[in-house]
Amino acid sequence: MTNFKINNRTISLTSDQLLLTKQIAILGFASKSHINMLYSIIKGQQSLLSQHIFSKMVNKLHIWDSVSTSQKRNHTTITVYVLGRTGRSLLRMLHCFARDSQSFSINNHNMQATETLIQALYASYFKAQALGNNNSSLLFNEHKLSVESSLGSVLNLSSFDVLFQSESPLKPVVSRANDAFF
Repeated sequence: MTNFKINNRTISLTSDQLLLTKQIAILGFASKSHINMLYSIIKGQQSLLSQHIFSKMVNKLHIWDSVSTSQKRNHTTITVYVLGRTGRSLLRMLHCFARDSQSFSINNHNMQATETLIQALYASYFKAQALGNNNSSLLFNEHKLSVESSLGSVLNLSSFDVLFQSESPLKPVVSRANDAFF
């Protein structure tokens, strides 16, 4: 348990809760199921973040804020969690990257990208364990996320920066190849 002094208030977090907060900051946002998958990876076993801890992080400490977004196509409302003001202050105090929630868009495309990334990490960790394969390892530490494959290559995700909005529309690619070339 680590204690932090923020806004004349002492906040106590475990290292797992702090690492989970850092991963949400890197991704930008996460749904409750995403948070549970990330928490399982951090814990090293399939587990759920308790409702008490979840409620503490959102309602009491305001480290995470809930944002409801509606999908026009299927008329559903999805709640995702972003860093709250206290969470951003905490990460800034630790000299960690903390993106403002206004700097990215919570839309269907970005939600699918986040879902794909988290599911890939989850599967790479637990599938290797279930199959008894020690050739693949997943490491969540305080600086980066590493996935090492049996080929020896390592994928490091120290941040997940994607341009979410473009100021100019994309221009189509026009091929100038000669038909005789093919």
